[in-house]
Amino acid sequence: MSYVVRLSLAPGLIASRMWHAAIFLPLCAAAISSTTLLLHLSVVAAQRALTREACVLPRGPFLETSFTERVGGGRIFMWKLAQFIGCLTLLGISLFFPPLGDGSDHRENYQLLVQASVVGPYTYASALALLAILAPSRNGRLVSMHLEFVLLSSWALYVYRDIWPLATYTLAPFDPITPIFIVQFTVLTFVAVAAPLLVPTPYVAIDPRRPAPEPAPEQTASLLSFMLYSFLDPLVWAGYHSVHLAFDRLPPLADYDTNAHLTARAFKHMDPSEHGKGARHVFWGLAA
Repeated sequence: MSYVVRLSLAPGLIASRMWHAAIFLPLCAAAISSTTLLLHLSVVAAQRALTREACVLPRGPFLETSFTERVGGGRIFMWKLAQFIGCLTLLGISLFFPPLGDGSDHRENYQLLVQASVVGPYTYASALALLAILAPSRNGRLVSMHLEFVLLSSWALYVYRDIWPLATYTLAPFDPITPIFIVQFTVLTFVAVAAPLLVPTPYVAIDPRRPAPEPAPEQTASLLSFMLYSFLDPLVWAGYHSVHLAFDRLPPLADYDTNAHLTARAFKHMDPSEHGKGARHVFWGLAA
């Protein structure tokens, strides 16, 4: 005789468990980010050890010649510094005002895990924010991507737990809406949403040996400015107030659109002598 035991959970209980389990989302995001970052750095270190190529670049006006230019310039440095201070603020709030766990489970281990699920990601985010300041601009972009991923997961957690219920009739915010929570969510919104959208993009030359004397606005525009094309506003405004816009008032051309770069990239596909013996139509070179 066999017995079949069926465990059935009410939909409301499942939703409640998912509601409370969402607090572990930032911890999972931090674990994924740290693992991916370590694997990436290991692969890069292995490739450098195999090639052992040291490239000495000339010092130019937009290369990393000072501490602020290491992260892309003074404006980017101030944004990253503000982001680092914001991460430290979130870490301090999470330490002195620990989050609430599932009210139905008062076990000490569970409460410690709930607190670690918030304190841990903020500690990791603070370390990433500091590393984004100290690392060169090329490596800093990778670190900033991981930082934004972790912070955005924390921001999505509070939107799911406390902001989204305010737009419904049946749900209530899980965390009490206190002044501390308002400060925490405001700082988190700044470091996770506002800063990544508004921080300028560091200029990275296509050819590090020949950086542009002045980067094009589209290469240093923030993500929001690039999405809205607001980096063209000065040009449009100048053209609106001018009968004729002189050539010297136009913004510089991006280095990836220059004739030298396009020729070096495309001429090898269009020149028949580059493909050895046999005739080859120019169409196949353009389609390559």
